[in-house]
Amino acid sequence: MLDRALDSIYRNAPACDFEVLVVDNASTDGSLEMIRTKYPRVILTVNEQRLGYPANSNINMRKAQGEYCLVLNEDIEILPNSLDIGIAYMDQHQEIGMLGCCMLLPNGKVMYTSGRHFPTISTQVFGWTTLSERFPHSHLFGHELMSYWAHDTIREVDTVQEAGMFVRRTAMEQVGMMDENLFFCFDGPEWTQRFWRSGWQVVFHPGVQIIHYHGQSSNKGGRPNYFLLVEALRSGQYYFNIYHGWFYALAYRMVMASIFLGYSVKHTLSIFLTHDQNQRAARHSRRETALVTLMWYLGGDGMLKLFKLPPHGK
Repeated sequence: MLDRALDSIYRNAPACDFEVLVVDNASTDGSLEMIRTKYPRVILTVNEQRLGYPANSNINMRKAQGEYCLVLNEDIEILPNSLDIGIAYMDQHQEIGMLGCCMLLPNGKVMYTSGRHFPTISTQVFGWTTLSERFPHSHLFGHELMSYWAHDTIREVDTVQEAGMFVRRTAMEQVGMMDENLFFCFDGPEWTQRFWRSGWQVVFHPGVQIIHYHGQSSNKGGRPNYFLLVEALRSGQYYFNIYHGWFYALAYRMVMASIFLGYSVKHTLSIFLTHDQNQRAARHSRRETALVTLMWYLGGDGMLKLFKLPPHGK
């Protein structure tokens, strides 16, 4: 994936001078050798231990010298002319601090996370209960993802997809870097909150198109990745506590615990209602995921020991 991403950048390079920076996050799959052999121009940082997405992004942005930074995942592919379109639009609109790219799934469909509203308790409930997925055109259930809008026009949004963020350096110097207290998830909304509060606009642009092979950089197959699940839960709690206060964060925690208590009961009962071994295995996995989530909301990081998960940031 990293090879494909780097190749797409150089094949569809912007007309201006540019540099490409990569953090190798303690990889063991030959990525280092591939970069050094095929892409010697890349400015490379090698981590001795794994860091979270904001910390890795900050490493590159601190080293970067350009007027703009484009933060990218490794599971992406830049499409032709996208970089020039984004740079030209940022040049023409000095009030924009961050420009969200139009992230496309491999089938060509727009990922609505490309431009969306800030998360709230209600939007988290609608997401986890799949109401937002079932009723995407509803202004109520589709509020966070703005799925009632086709994402085919330039417009202001609250926050953008973290895998493709054009950032103005002068804005970044004012609002600060990404929050390294977050390891994974909610890092985009936390950062764009500070952009908006500092007077910078955040805008989605449908012409800056990037294919995102969504989830591939964290998908290892087999048992669900509970470390990333717990980090996502922890990030949500952290975000709501900062921007809505401790009482709101507590209410969020209790509401989500109630939802996953229901899921735990539902998936436990469903196991006894099927004799198909494949279906039983899938339902066991869903039940375990629901239980891990429920126990974290009720007991916090103490539950990590029960499921033999590594502590935060390890």
